[in-house]
Amino acid sequence: DSLYAVLPEEVRNNRTLLSTMQIVDNIKGLPPAPFVTFTGGDPAIQDEVAPLIYHLNLAGMKVAVETQGQYFPDWLEICDVLTFSPKGPSSGNIVEIRDLELYLQNWMFSRPFKACIKVVVFDEHDFEYAMEVYREIPSVMYDSFYFTAGTPMTAESPLERTALVLQNE
Repeated sequence: DSLYAVLPEEVRNNRTLLSTMQIVDNIKGLPPAPFVTFTGGDPAIQDEVAPLIYHLNLAGMKVAVETQGQYFPDWLEICDVLTFSPKGPSSGNIVEIRDLELYLQNWMFSRPFKACIKVVVFDEHDFEYAMEVYREIPSVMYDSFYFTAGTPMTAESPLERTALVLQNE
């Protein structure tokens, strides 16, 4: 990420605050795209996303959301595609597979959205976790399952250098 996207001071200095309808109007002004996608930080913990998704639907736009699969607000049901990306051991924030399975179980036969599962793998422990997710959640509960290789953050990456600077301040 560029510094203006990760440093709180830079975010404050470079952001533009918009109402729900201003956001929808701005998106309408863009060239057509198959989806409007919401992703990290986890959109499922942001209550203010619900009215935006509702208005995007009313405007005839398809909505995709990527969430870690730990929170399941009601507004997820009005999305077109949900990608659940549970975090493995290397994240330090392991998502309980059973919670995700129980949520998907509710929709096994009448799911109004396409469901994908994507597990990012950084090391062998994450791979074991990804395999456990794959074995534990029956394939009738999702449309696609992805194993994605994670890109480790090193002291050479801009984001890690930023984190080191913030720690030293």
